Amino acid sequence: MRRLVHLLFLFALGAVACVQAQEVTVSENSACPTAPEQVRAAAVYPQEALECGLAGRLEVEVRIDKNGAMKGAVVIYSMHRAFNRPTMQAIRQLKCEATDSDVTTRLTFLYSPRVTRNQDEAHKCYQKAIQQGEQR
Repeated sequence: MRRLVHLLFLFALGAVACVQAQEVTVSENSACPTAPEQVRAAAVYPQEALECGLAGRLEVEVRIDKNGAMKGAVVIYSMHRAFNRPTMQAIRQLKCEATDSDVTTRLTFLYSPRVTRNQDEAHKCYQKAIQQGEQR
């Protein structure tokens, strides 16, 4: 009961971000037109990053074979490493349309929490949450 009262108090102060209140967007791409919907459905916003209001942007180079299957992906740019793993996990599930040849293309991912804060503060909050998690 005491914990419930504490959580309600934090929620009233706006310190707790709702897990559903996030957005992951993916750039449109002619090499794989269904990528935005597929990745949006598969990408998981890291809980610690969400709770801290951390936003992120990644650019990923994706190799797709002529059958539309993923051959590989490399992170070209990452605003914060917290988003690398969930992005790569979502990309592994990507299925594209068959083409005449293998294709290499780039996708841009934007992670936007509904509750935002100064990104320096959000980064410090995230680092603290990760350190506390490692100590458990």
